[in-house]
Amino acid sequence: MAIETPTWGKRIQDAIAHFESTGDIQDILRPRIDQRGCWIPVILNEEVEEALIEKLAGTILSPERLTSTNDTGEITLLCSFVDDSKGIVKIPYHHVKGQILVSEAGTLSAPVLLSVGERMVSICAMEFHIPKLQFVGFALETQSAVKFNAPNLQSVGGWLSAEGALEFHAPKLQSVGGGLDAHFAGKFHIPKLQSVEEGLDAGSARNFDAPELQSVGGGLNAGSAVQFNAPKLQSVGGDLIDYDTEDFYAPNLLSVKGSMYAGSATKLNAGVLKRVGGALDTRNASDFYIRREYVGGDRELHPDAERNWQRKQQALRDAMKKQPELEI
Repeated sequence: MAIETPTWGKRIQDAIAHFESTGDIQDILRPRIDQRGCWIPVILNEEVEEALIEKLAGTILSPERLTSTNDTGEITLLCSFVDDSKGIVKIPYHHVKGQILVSEAGTLSAPVLLSVGERMVSICAMEFHIPKLQFVGFALETQSAVKFNAPNLQSVGGWLSAEGALEFHAPKLQSVGGGLDAHFAGKFHIPKLQSVEEGLDAGSARNFDAPELQSVGGGLNAGSAVQFNAPKLQSVGGDLIDYDTEDFYAPNLLSVKGSMYAGSATKLNAGVLKRVGGALDTRNASDFYIRREYVGGDRELHPDAERNWQRKQQALRDAMKKQPELEI
């Protein structure tokens, strides 16, 4: 007989019930405690009586339960880091099990931070320093940072938002479990990125160079990129937009669930494309052709595209006829 594993919500409920009867805060609730040992005023998904919330808010976690240090000297904050002060906020920890929420600071500095278990949110910081950060379990949001520079970041489990950054530099980033928003970044550097589960917005990037990117679960906006280079890209789950591209290179692209706009491209390499769910605009690419039944919406091709495609098909058939027959 299989043993049923309690859901996360059930475990939270059990921990709250345990606190109600004993006054003890179990480890599963520690991400709801800040670095001072105080309960973070958050809305719980679980139904909790107001009197019990007040009791939680009046409980201070002992200092020895807030941090731990391993054999190499790395310090882990076993709860969350919350700071609403202005000026400079420094995070001295190597790991944070819960979340990081910095709401008012103009500068956020985390020189040794390696991982964040939940989300990391910096609302106002225009300077954002995370030179060693590798993993974020949930969202990473840097809403006001002028430059997003994450030289060692490898994965983000949820949304990655650097919506105000003019430069986006993440040379080791491999996966994003939600969407990636770097709309205003003229410089956009993602050489190792393989997958984005939702949409990818790099609408201001002058060059979209994603040599390892294989899939985007939502739309892909590279509207300003003159060059579009995604040699391993196979699927886009929404619209694929690159209005300004001159050279569009995605030779392994198989499907675009939404529309595809690459009307400025004179060079367009997407020869295995088999399905566009919406409209298709490749009006300046004389060497690109896709049959009407593969396109769900309006299809706007170069006037010579079909004729050039037919010539290539005939040349291929002629070449096949000239091949010597194999002797059996």
